[in-house]
Formats: sequence, structure tokens, C-alpha cells
Amino acid sequence: MGALRYRIGMSKEEFLDVCKTKYATSAVVQAVKYDVIKKESCVVCGSLKSVGHHPNYGKLLEVIWLCQSHRVKEHKELGWGRKNVGVSLWLQKIIKGVQQ
Repeated sequence: MGALRYRIGMSKEEFLDVCKTKYATSAVVQAVKYDVIKKESCVVCGSLKSVGHHPNYGKLLEVIWLCQSHRVKEHKELGWGRKNVGVSLWLQKIIKGVQQ
């Protein structure tokens, strides 16, 4: 793995972040497949073509369901290239509105 990391120019920290992301995505896919969690529609627009967004990679099965366009918006709000962890302010407002 070290050769891969240095060949593509990633630091060890960046490489580990990528591994966490891939593991988290795989965990959600498997959990949906085996009915551990239920795939839901996008919390913003209701699209059925949604993916799980992890606000905290330490909680693999706690996701916010977003369509691709809202997932991209969320990552832009959090900052591409930074650790995209947490929930941005715009999404927090939407989630609070849905829960009320």
C-alpha cells in the first residue's frame, strides 16, 4: 500500500482518510443489502436515487440520505479536499424542518 500512496502523491493521513471513506461506503451498501438499515429518499428533495452521507465516519451506519446533486452541494459547503465530516448549516436547517 505504501507504493500506491506515494505513487499518487498522497500523505499517509490523506490515504487513511480515503480508506475510511471507502470502508464507510461499503458498510452502508452491505447494511442496505442485508436489511440492517433502510435506504431512504433524499432529505432535501425526496429523490429516490440517494446515497448515504456520513457526518461522522466513526458511526458507519448513521447516514443522511442525499441525491447526487445535494451530496455535491453538501461537500462543497464543507469544503472539497478537507475532511468532509459533519453537517453544513444549510443541511442542518433542512433536517430540522423535516423533523418538526
